Amino acid sequence: MIMGIIAGDGYNTPFSMYVCLPCWFIISIIQLRILFLFMPINKVSASFLTLFAIVFLVMRKRLNTDYYFCIDSTIMAIPYFLSGYYFKQKLDFLQGINSIRLLSLAVLFGVIVYVDLAMNGAAQMNGPSYGKYILANYLAGFSGSMMVFLISILIAKNLHENSCVKTISRYTLFIIFFHWVLLLFFGRILDFEFPHGMGTIGYILCAFTLSVFILAVSYYVIILCGNKYTLVFGKKKYE
Repeated sequence: MIMGIIAGDGYNTPFSMYVCLPCWFIISIIQLRILFLFMPINKVSASFLTLFAIVFLVMRKRLNTDYYFCIDSTIMAIPYFLSGYYFKQKLDFLQGINSIRLLSLAVLFGVIVYVDLAMNGAAQMNGPSYGKYILANYLAGFSGSMMVFLISILIAKNLHENSCVKTISRYTLFIIFFHWVLLLFFGRILDFEFPHGMGTIGYILCAFTLSVFILAVSYYVIILCGNKYTLVFGKKKYE
């Protein structure tokens, strides 16, 4: 089980037992941080690493290979990490945009994501898979990231400091783990699953309802225990 946590893979291997699907995200973040401890970020390194990630993922798909310890997911995340690094330096210009324009841009990027994935095919980081074309996948990924950035700025402008949305956003890493615990509980212990034949709208409504429920439960767990067990919740308390 310990090797399963370290590997972060969502399946059993010859040396590990599958533990928690969202562990891949934590493992990939750690690997990215280690990579960029030794690799300085500049235009040359960013261009080389981005090209390497694209070629690696295309060859991985053609050869139908898989890699332990989320290596392939980490490599897929390299362009996102680099874009986040450069985007963070220029984030201030978004602060001056009014709420209506922020919302309009967020909707626009959301539409781009939907159309892109509908035409290119489903994609995911855990696996990973990118549909038909790798560049189209990154277009959807960057558009989705922009949508999230814009919505986050919109929320930050219009909600007070102690709102539940901001509380949830500060404990993202905990929720990544805890939501899986809740899904396992309701899915396996209570033998619950979505009914078949609901159609797209039905699945979206069920997923939305389940997401709201999970966030609500997570929120109250954070309120009750977050300040008492800071290390467990991904925080460190300084005296």
